[in-house]
Amino acid sequence: MSGKSIGRALRFILTVLGWGGLWGGAMGLCLFAPRLLQDHHASPTGGSSWLMFAAVLLGVFGAIGALCALLAASAVVGWQVARGRVYRDVGWTLGLAIGALLPLTYLAAAAAVESGTFKHVVSAGRYASDAPAAIAVYFVFCVVLRLVYRWVLGRQARPPTTALAVGLAATALAGAVVLPLRMPTPARSEGPSATPPVARSGTTGSAPPLLFVGL
Repeated sequence: MSGKSIGRALRFILTVLGWGGLWGGAMGLCLFAPRLLQDHHASPTGGSSWLMFAAVLLGVFGAIGALCALLAASAVVGWQVARGRVYRDVGWTLGLAIGALLPLTYLAAAAAVESGTFKHVVSAGRYASDAPAAIAVYFVFCVVLRLVYRWVLGRQARPPTTALAVGLAATALAGAVVLPLRMPTPARSEGPSATPPVARSGTTGSAPPLLFVGL
């Protein structure tokens, strides 16, 4: 394999990881961050604490997104090979397709982790009631991405993919900024013994988000 081929392969992998990190950070901070903090009973106080939590969450969601993007990119490349022709705009195809496939690869990885750890997908039953709404939202999301792709292809001077990257980074930043506003305000206790410092194991809690085991 020549040096140019290795260089192209490395650039492709880095591009995939970059898109996965951007999509993962944007989706994670906007959709899952409040739930994750609630499930772990995190109560940051002060701007520096919120900044630290947002940075940690951005890194975690970005890493998960980057790993899932590798699987998503393999599907994108496989589809190109199967149909026998190159995409009309490889850059935009990769950026938008990773966004569309990231939720599916995330759920598949989450189900595999739970199945391997607990011998079955323990959270499937708890999220079954939310499946119709989630599928509808995902369908609309994919339609929007498809329309964006058609709009890009219809332009004589196609916008650079950096526009999408900047938009995703801005979305992640906005999710981090409004994160304190999306957290419920803890009720003040009347006395020192009103709330136990550690939740009892017998109490009923909310279902942990998929793939959040150990985070």
